[in-house]
Amino acid sequence: MNKAKNYRMFSGYTQRDMADILGVTVNTYRNKETGKTDFSATQINIFFNAVSKKIPGLSIDDIFFNQKVKQK
Repeated sequence: MNKAKNYRMFSGYTQRDMADILGVTVNTYRNKETGKTDFSATQINIFFNAVSKKIPGLSIDDIFFNQKVKQK
């Protein structure tokens, strides 16, 4: 999940920092960031709360959801 990686890096967190914040190993976090495993709903909220402190105006959709609604 490149968006998670980009927002994590832009926020100044390392993978170890984010793994600690989420309460998982670095390897487990890396798998989530690369899309091998999914973030749980709880982990999405924790991740968002951590990065949104450093990036005002950010939404969960910006990070985790790629679909855009087409206007007719």
